[in-house]
Amino acid sequence: MAAAQNWDSFFNNWPTSLPRKGVLQSSLNETIPFKEFWVKEGMLLVERVTPDAMGARFVLLDFHAINLVKFTNPLNAAEIAEAGFLTEAPKQQPLRQPLPV
Repeated sequence: MAAAQNWDSFFNNWPTSLPRKGVLQSSLNETIPFKEFWVKEGMLLVERVTPDAMGARFVLLDFHAINLVKFTNPLNAAEIAEAGFLTEAPKQQPLRQPLPV
């Protein structure tokens, strides 16, 4: 569930300076090059760069079905930051405290 929410948030907050295109891979291992996308209530509609073997130009999928997204344009530090990625990992507390001896 968290992965779908992360994808939903990412696509809804896509950096404005970054072209709305890339390559999406579904959880069924389908690779989908896209040149535009739209978001609606937990679903993503992508426009393919070229039609697939069956002639489909658009693909509608649930955010649960997204496995990864590849960017075809170079990214710069400002775009990466605008997308919400940090240069350093946040400082976290250790998961477990050592037991007293």
